[in-house]
Amino acid sequence: MSPPLRFISDEAKRFKNRSGEGDTHFNQQRHAGEFGGQCRDFWLNEHTCDGSHAYADLGFGALGECVEFSGCSATTRYCLYSAQSGHQISHYYSAATMGFFRSF
Repeated sequence: MSPPLRFISDEAKRFKNRSGEGDTHFNQQRHAGEFGGQCRDFWLNEHTCDGSHAYADLGFGALGECVEFSGCSATTRYCLYSAQSGHQISHYYSAATMGFFRSF
């Protein structure tokens, strides 16, 4: 029997996990954005990036809110939404996502 088909690409996985500073859904966090940071750190390690402080700002939201990391083996972007977004996606999510996929 053949293994089940997998349709989730690395690009799609990058958009799967998202959280923000005002996210009340993940109420077990010790600090705002903890789970988002853990997801970010996983992908930084997975893509052998230069670290969490080596990035370029993407211009979405406040300075440093949405970034692309340097030295990675694959494009790695991260957005920690401001507290205004709560558990919802930020107002720039659609534009940022479409811009990313159009880059291919």
